Amino acid sequence: MPLLEKGYIYGHGRDKFMRPQIFINARKIVDDDVQLEELLMLNTFMSAYIRFNAMVPGRIEQLSQVLDVKGLAITEIPVKRLGALVATAKNKFPHIGAYGIVINTSWIL
Repeated sequence: MPLLEKGYIYGHGRDKFMRPQIFINARKIVDDDVQLEELLMLNTFMSAYIRFNAMVPGRIEQLSQVLDVKGLAITEIPVKRLGALVATAKNKFPHIGAYGIVINTSWIL
């Protein structure tokens, strides 16, 4: 998948509560004008991959999603695309989502 190699969405280790993490790089998404269908496909793939390969079988585990908006102005944040991404993740994987967090935000947010 060439979209995985671009680093729009990627898995990176575990948080302090040992939950796998999915990072979403909003700057790259905006710069390359990634379409909603491609984002949904990537997020679904990453969530499924983490569910089947990074979670311990027989244990109740959840994952966390981290949205990095470093370098984006408030008007550049793709709210519709990211909102659809979150809604789809909640519908397809309601049992494994622990929380989502936004990092590197502007002080205005």
